[in-house]
Amino acid sequence: MDGISTLSSMASKRGRSAGPGKKGKGSQEKIEDIIAPAEPESFSEDTADETFEVQPEDVPKLKEQKGKQAVPKEAAVKAKEPQAKKDTKPKVSQKAAKSRAKKGKDPILAICTAILLLSSAIVIVATIDDKFFSESDTSAVTAWDNVKVDYVGSFYGYYDEGGMIFDTSIESIGKNDDYLKSYGFSKTSYSSLTFIVGKGTMLTMFEDALLGMRPGETVRIEIPAGEGYGNGTSLSPYTDLEMDRILTMTKEQCTAYIGSVPAAGVILTAKTPFGWDAQAILDPVSGAYIVIQNPSEGDTYTQKGDESETPDVRYEVTGMTSDKIIFDYAFSEDVAERMSTTGWHVKALDKDAREIYLYGQESEGVMEYQYKYPTTVKDANNKVSSTETNDVVLYFEIRFIGYA
Repeated sequence: MDGISTLSSMASKRGRSAGPGKKGKGSQEKIEDIIAPAEPESFSEDTADETFEVQPEDVPKLKEQKGKQAVPKEAAVKAKEPQAKKDTKPKVSQKAAKSRAKKGKDPILAICTAILLLSSAIVIVATIDDKFFSESDTSAVTAWDNVKVDYVGSFYGYYDEGGMIFDTSIESIGKNDDYLKSYGFSKTSYSSLTFIVGKGTMLTMFEDALLGMRPGETVRIEIPAGEGYGNGTSLSPYTDLEMDRILTMTKEQCTAYIGSVPAAGVILTAKTPFGWDAQAILDPVSGAYIVIQNPSEGDTYTQKGDESETPDVRYEVTGMTSDKIIFDYAFSEDVAERMSTTGWHVKALDKDAREIYLYGQESEGVMEYQYKYPTTVKDANNKVSSTETNDVVLYFEIRFIGYA
């Protein structure tokens, strides 16, 4: 016990003896504790978005006190070392870190948004240009352009050079009686034609003719028979110019041929489709109707129902037997001239009184005939057209209006 008291007393004395002018160890530790800055407190959620700076006054200064010795150089250096190494930046909360990360991403998001808006603007402008300003485009036509045209299609030459118009989109031309029209020409409305060049909805040569054209320009083209409508099989030589003089018919056939049927025991006289007379009687045994045709050899007849002053075609009886009629076609002077130069055609009747398109071409003073039956077909655009246009030379005038 005495040993313990003695050590305690000595320690107490040693501690008290370290006053001014003494470099006791306890005093140096005390000074370091005063000089070293305290760690800043963590931010609470309420102050996470604020920015704090460590103010100089937050660091306790060593005050010179009367009667105390200044801090030695070694102690001052040691006191400054922690201050130099210490990170004085305030701690940032998780919320503040997220906010900064978000701000870092904002420029990327802004750039992406700008690109998207620019792309949308380009599409909108292109659409507007296509819909509203395409007609003002004066560039030359290339494949896959959507074009708008007016046209006039004709046979045997261009419409204003004596050709026969078979179709047009121009009302002033279609309704002008000074221009010749084909037999199949029938227009109740007129509108410009719109199509995509190269898509194949029109004749190939028609589409190709537009390549390189500019709005407002006009072109004329001639399309050979093999490049136009038809497959080359619609026309056939016509050489059979004989018909039966006595015909046996049903009631329906008799009505169609002469317009009516005779009553039992009555002889009915009526006109045939060729324009000459015929007598019809009813056979009481078979119930068939017997029609006997009686033209005069050497005479020329006008087709029944044709009331024109100068018919395009008439029927000349060149020979007769008891059961046959031999005939030929007689054309007006105008048609005969056209046939001798261009191969003009007319609507006529064959030996069975069926309507045909008859094409005549003079060769070494002899008229050679071809024919085809007039029917209607639908083209690639689902438009009804006559076979009159098949397997013949076509002439087109195309007026390029602009881009559709």
